[in-house]
Amino acid sequence: MDMISKLATLMEEKDMNKADLSRCTGIPYTTIDGLFKKGTDNIKRSTITKIATYFNVTIDYLANDDITDKYYNKAVGFQVQYQEMVLVKKLRELDAKSKGAVENLLEYLHAYKNAPQQRVEAEKKLTRSIPYYRVAASAGFGEYLDSPDRETIEIPRITKYDEADFAVRINGDSMEPVFQNGDIALVRQQPSLEYGDIGLFMLNNEGYIKRYERDGLVSLNKKYQMIRINDYDGFKISGKVIAALGRDN
Repeated sequence: MDMISKLATLMEEKDMNKADLSRCTGIPYTTIDGLFKKGTDNIKRSTITKIATYFNVTIDYLANDDITDKYYNKAVGFQVQYQEMVLVKKLRELDAKSKGAVENLLEYLHAYKNAPQQRVEAEKKLTRSIPYYRVAASAGFGEYLDSPDRETIEIPRITKYDEADFAVRINGDSMEPVFQNGDIALVRQQPSLEYGDIGLFMLNNEGYIKRYERDGLVSLNKKYQMIRINDYDGFKISGKVIAALGRDN
């Protein structure tokens, strides 16, 4: 909406003509008539300031074709920058679900910036605590769930982490490229697995993260041989590895 269209609308709302506008603003009639006939390319700032002041609108509203709200930046104690208005325009074009995601993010960032206690509460809602066993898998340490060498870590409340019961650090490169040395594996505690699942296993008092197959435990890194499970071995499935924290598995 260009300046002349806005000016015509403002004049119509007050039921005034060019002569009335000239008398009320002190702008020469010929200047106003020239705006309507020749356009506003050469309008003086003093002229647009007088028009804006009379109609109680901002210069930005008159001069910027993208601003269509005549109350733009007029609320007491509240001003909107042009870039902020652009963001609002984009927000209005989103669907309801996307708008909700934006609102949630704004609430989180606002709490994080303005109130330390609110920030803590907001972060608690976005994360949860699970046990973290610092002794690395394949290090030969005994039962994970009975180990005293553990602490708690915070993990994001996202769908792919929802089923994690505890975490353990991965040792070595045998599960590359999916899992790297030092990764934190998130494990869902369960006593059985399907063949092909990647799990946490106890074999003869040593912990392993491997792929479970009919004939044994398989490394993803081809340079490692299968670990076969014999009838006399002490073997236990501790759980299924569902992800590595912070990695897209």
